[in-house]
Amino acid sequence: VMWCWIFEPHNVDDSYLGFLNRIGGKPVSFLRTAASVYMQQPLDLALVNKDRQRLGMQLLPTGKLLSLADVVYRPGESSLVHFCRYTVEGCQRTVKVYLPVHLLPLLLFNFHLLLRKPVGTIANTALGITRSSVFLALYCALGWVGFEAAEALTQRPKGGPARSHATLKSVGHFAGAFCGLSLGIEKPGRRIELALYTFTQAIRTVFLANLK
Repeated sequence: VMWCWIFEPHNVDDSYLGFLNRIGGKPVSFLRTAASVYMQQPLDLALVNKDRQRLGMQLLPTGKLLSLADVVYRPGESSLVHFCRYTVEGCQRTVKVYLPVHLLPLLLFNFHLLLRKPVGTIANTALGITRSSVFLALYCALGWVGFEAAEALTQRPKGGPARSHATLKSVGHFAGAFCGLSLGIEKPGRRIELALYTFTQAIRTVFLANLK
């Protein structure tokens, strides 16, 4: 699913794609350009530079061999700095998703717990919101870490031939699965729920990708 989010978005369900774009926090033009850079395809920098100008970022130069870092990092950022910043900013986005997920059931079905044990109930709810928000933020952040590792593994040798499309795609699939490590943050019960939900999206995505 993470592979298709960046590289084959037409194979992802529209509503789920929109959700990933909102949570991912990067302009769609960044994703499309990053995909072209990784797959060693010709670049059209007009849209991405328009978004970079809007965000106050340095424009990408034409005629230069770019990396994923050139596209998605801010100037002067290292991989670690980008990971930390992106995770923190991701938590600010994902907490808006999980606030109603955790608060509505509490208010609608377990309000008696709030009255009987207010401190403990509020603490447990806050912990659940924090855990879920960090999980989803790390899900996206680890996805980028995986793709950066894939780029390093498939880097074209100096003066050598370009990697085959099959090699790039195979390593990229493994990198996309790397983000699943973030499930370790959630409770065991929630891990199963999230894995099943993602699995249904993955089945649909794989089917469409192979159908085309």
